[in-house]
Amino acid sequence: MEIKTGILEKLKNVKMVLTDYDGTLTHRWELSIDGLEAVRRLERNGIIVSFVSSNNLATMAFLAMYYGISGYVISESGAVIAKDLRIVWAVDRSNFPRKKIEEIMISLGFESILNDVKYVDLTFFRTEKSRNVTTEEIIKRLKNEVGDVEVYDSGYAVHILPKGVSKSNAFFKLLDIMNLKNEEVVVIGDGANDLDLFEVAEISAAPSNAADVLKERAKILLDYPDGKGFAQLADLILKVKRLI
Repeated sequence: MEIKTGILEKLKNVKMVLTDYDGTLTHRWELSIDGLEAVRRLERNGIIVSFVSSNNLATMAFLAMYYGISGYVISESGAVIAKDLRIVWAVDRSNFPRKKIEEIMISLGFESILNDVKYVDLTFFRTEKSRNVTTEEIIKRLKNEVGDVEVYDSGYAVHILPKGVSKSNAFFKLLDIMNLKNEEVVVIGDGANDLDLFEVAEISAAPSNAADVLKERAKILLDYPDGKGFAQLADLILKVKRLI
């Protein structure tokens, strides 16, 4: 495990771990028991766990309930914040042209993923036809036909949201809601779409399966992938705080 200078001292004041879900608490879509048990260890010792994900609001809200976290859920790449199955903050979606965007993406060869159940995020799988379509090409096509939007490729799917939506903006909103300071939170994620969050968080951690851009930015580089990496981070925090 690689830890940047000064970070161990900062871990003494940590009150919350904000964790990505897919690829961090799961291996692809397979639940990590190591990650689940580590979430419970943190919570039992008074460290709040919150989720941040590109996954849809309904899925993440119910996962939060089943994991038993005491924190909040940032879902749909930062578009919605919820707690106890209730929305506490959300981006304005009134002028977001969902139907037109979906038509454009399907014409490019993408497969729509249960978008009728999303709060605002539009999500698409790549097919053979869209395999080589770049994010830049998607942005250009959408800009010409519907205006400026946010486009994120999580590695699992392509997400399209209203302009200005990001995990980093939602992170600061969550700090305000919870009355926490940046230095009291550790963020952990694996995907390139977590980069904006790593750029603003004072303490960040990356499991060994993380994208190279995150490993370069992370203050803590863990030895293990996904849930095992999360468990290593959890135990590091608890040991530094002398809770285990």
